[in-house]
Amino acid sequence: MKHTRISYVPIAMASILSLINVSAIAAAPDIETYFTTLKHGPRQELYNFLYLMPKGGDLHNHISGDPYAEDLINLGREKDYSIDLLNYTVATSINGLPFAKSMEDTSIRNATIDAWSMHNFNHYTDSGHDHFFNAFGKFNVIVTDNLPIILANIINHAGTQNVLYLELMLTPERDAADSLGIAAGWNVDLDSTYKKIIRSGQIGTIEQSINTQLSTALASAEKLLHCHTVKAKPGCQVKTKYLYQALRNQAPEKTFAEFIVGFEAARRFPDLVVGVNLVQPEDAPLSLAHYKLQMEMVAYLKKIYPAVKISLHAGELSTSIPNLTDHDLSFHIHDAVLVAGADRIGHGVDIRSEEKLYPNLLAEMARNKTLVEINLTSNKEILEVEKSEHPLNLYLLNKIPVSLSTDDEGILRTDLSTEYAIAAKDYNLTYATLKNISRNSLEYGFMPGTSLWTHHGDYNEINSSCADEIIGNPSPSTKCQKFLISNEKASLEWKLEAKFTKFENSYR
Repeated sequence: MKHTRISYVPIAMASILSLINVSAIAAAPDIETYFTTLKHGPRQELYNFLYLMPKGGDLHNHISGDPYAEDLINLGREKDYSIDLLNYTVATSINGLPFAKSMEDTSIRNATIDAWSMHNFNHYTDSGHDHFFNAFGKFNVIVTDNLPIILANIINHAGTQNVLYLELMLTPERDAADSLGIAAGWNVDLDSTYKKIIRSGQIGTIEQSINTQLSTALASAEKLLHCHTVKAKPGCQVKTKYLYQALRNQAPEKTFAEFIVGFEAARRFPDLVVGVNLVQPEDAPLSLAHYKLQMEMVAYLKKIYPAVKISLHAGELSTSIPNLTDHDLSFHIHDAVLVAGADRIGHGVDIRSEEKLYPNLLAEMARNKTLVEINLTSNKEILEVEKSEHPLNLYLLNKIPVSLSTDDEGILRTDLSTEYAIAAKDYNLTYATLKNISRNSLEYGFMPGTSLWTHHGDYNEINSSCADEIIGNPSPSTKCQKFLISNEKASLEWKLEAKFTKFENSYR
């Protein structure tokens, strides 16, 4: 479904928040019946419903790929950029045509949008994989120069869709981290290389710079959204955190140094940087060559920083990618989960290929409660995997927790509501299943604090501090309120349940 940013007129909602007991938190039968009719009707009506449905969080979102090309063009017009019309790459130099002037030409503007996104892309003549990954470098200077504005747009767009939480990926101070790795040199002895980097004495300065950059950008975004004022925009309800992403398609000393910087940032500033990730094309030459080594890096650092949470892109592979061997498709998820010890993985598309070598892998993931961040539009556009070929229902069947996410919203021309609509219509998911997926995105999120729920991923019993409460009550007891204030995760989950109550009561 093509995405357009439009203002929806909300359906009638209950004027007073109705409260429910924890024993009655399952989806109301009437809303499930109504939802079934929506799944078999026009996609836009289903989207409108899911646009208003509380959706917890988006756990897999790259800041650099989130802005829409149209928004980037508007930002680019305000600065003295140039554009190379051979490849539609923007630069701060004068090597090319003036950007603002060029965008006055409708044909150039439209071609730029197509080059910067999957808009009008023809899968029959070109590679969606290559077009997608080549897009970032064309506009990245605009993202870098306008981070607070872009953050504000990302956060506010999430807020308008009833999203409560975001984890956004980026790599601040990458050059400084890479310099540490280069100076240390590469040694297969991870401990020796780690100690060289730590002993350089530069980590503390880098971490402080990361903290300043990220907290300042977030504060500026909140100011743009008029948070804490009477003019506060919807994004002000969204808790936003960062994941430090290391890059995989490069020399191992650089990847390792970036990992160390990321783990250190998450250790020192856990309220801001809530975990680490590993990105770039998983099928790229160096990514394939160093995959097992990178998993060993994570496993090594996990022992030093046991409190730091880990989400890894793993299994973002398919047979549609040329030159991949059966071996390449056989172990990436396994090693991310059982060697690196990832708390979550992103994509997980090649799981069926991995089962040949590791028939107990799904059972291990279920036992470990390793959440899979599912990116349906991304997997369709980049890997050509969708519907029955996609493992979403396989994961659900094997009781492996999943969440739905956007990956790179702007390049892919999607949003979180669209991802929910695709899951419902193309994978025949029930409202109750989508509700638990929404809950998963908070339960398995890396925000600080204890969960509202007694058992990880089990939404039937709540923490003893609030066990006697009507869940979602805006005025809980002193004991429960103290617990919620002290635990950000539980507080967000409490808000989500209150939102579900209000939403579902509008259909009673």
